[in-house]
Amino acid sequence: MKIIKKIIIVLALIIVASELLMVVTGKTFLNKVFANTIFVGKLSPDIDELDQFEKREVKNNKPEPWFVSEQYNKTELPDTTIKRIEGLQTVAFLVIKNDSLLYEKYWEKYNKESFSNSFSMAKSITEILIGVALDIICLFFIPNHAKF
Repeated sequence: MKIIKKIIIVLALIIVASELLMVVTGKTFLNKVFANTIFVGKLSPDIDELDQFEKREVKNNKPEPWFVSEQYNKTELPDTTIKRIEGLQTVAFLVIKNDSLLYEKYWEKYNKESFSNSFSMAKSITEILIGVALDIICLFFIPNHAKF
């Protein structure tokens, strides 16, 4: 019983210290995530909660549309791929090859004009940047490095 009590006290101290650290640093976004998910019976935020979280616009003085490939949407995805995408509750699927939009498809109420949170897009860009960083590190620090 004493061990359980000590564990509870340590966990409570960790939570209080974490909360204080978030408040002092101004990084209270986790509180908002919990308030909009776990505390209302959901396990995670979803892509339609644009108004509940901060958002920033990335300014671009000269936005340019994607080039559209001559092969744009000429190939259909296999049924097995579509079933898997639908099972993941994906609402948009785009394929960009080289510098051109090769394929795009939307589900539910979404289309090319729709806005949503960028969870998966952000993960993809982060993974690309990690790969570029690793390639640069390997280039400078590993002799005879071949590109990935």
